[in-house]
Amino acid sequence: MASFNLLDLPYVARQHVFKQMGFLELFDMSLCSKQMKNFVKSSSKKWNCKMSICVDEHFSISIYDLDDEVLAKFESLSRVMYNVNEMLIPEEDESIINYRDIDMFHLPSIVYTGDLPVLRTFWMDSLMGGKVLLKHLIDIFSFEMDHLTVWIDELYEDFQSIIRWINRIPCDLKTFNGKEIDFLKYIWMLENVDSTSEVKFGVSVNGYSKVEELEMNFHEKMTINNAQWIDPNHLFSMNCFDLKIQDSMLTEEEINGFLKTLKEGSNPNLHEMLIEFDENHKLGLLEEIMDGLDSEEHSNGLYNFELENGNVCSVKFFIQSNQNGQLNDAIRMSIDRD
Repeated sequence: MASFNLLDLPYVARQHVFKQMGFLELFDMSLCSKQMKNFVKSSSKKWNCKMSICVDEHFSISIYDLDDEVLAKFESLSRVMYNVNEMLIPEEDESIINYRDIDMFHLPSIVYTGDLPVLRTFWMDSLMGGKVLLKHLIDIFSFEMDHLTVWIDELYEDFQSIIRWINRIPCDLKTFNGKEIDFLKYIWMLENVDSTSEVKFGVSVNGYSKVEELEMNFHEKMTINNAQWIDPNHLFSMNCFDLKIQDSMLTEEEINGFLKTLKEGSNPNLHEMLIEFDENHKLGLLEEIMDGLDSEEHSNGLYNFELENGNVCSVKFFIQSNQNGQLNDAIRMSIDRD
């Protein structure tokens, strides 16, 4: 087959060639030279795609279209996993094993060319490798970062520096998962994640201790799972438009106290709040929760009361099915802000 120099083609013809390539091919083209990298960058500006990151024991970057279909994945794994991955490749699998030079790193890599193209690279430090890959992908494709998921327990020893790094990444949704995290380190995470559009804390905690106050940054929307430790004082520190807490153990007296303080002007940014209670924690009389609020009762567990600034807060009590199929009590609060 005859070969030709891609750089010798006219601009329109070269762009047409780039459009026929997949993301892994374009990535490899960008590694050829600085000039070729610039050509790839100029062609990628016409595509409507997004990126996401998942950091656990490995580092994975996905590119997907606006319909959320994943088009390609780039992965960074520990170098010690290379022989394991090489041995696990089925003979019938269409994969290519070779070396790549990425930002001065000479790396073993495997390309999987099935329905979902995957480039798997192997580094001495998979986290550092993921950062290098991400920087290169952002540089050549300039795609918007849609969401980022981090498994804190897989990065436990270095999780504070990871969170500081995550704070520098513009992203619409950041999710923090993990198991059996030390409670004080968990609180550090809550207080040190920078403001973002939406954040989800799905981390389970190993033991609880008393925390009088929190100093959290503003998030437009925030979800906290495993919220057994949260009391009304913590709620006052959660500065957001939309707040959801799950597995709550708040008592009727504590909820009543929070609503009274809300009536007086606390949480001025709050528009929506959903409290999902632990499946073993059942609410008592609703009248006790609404006591002293001068509320108006409607049908089906709905109450309204007026805040001191004239806004109206609606409180809805209901029962829902949780992820385990168990029924649990829930309260939804909605404030019609002027």
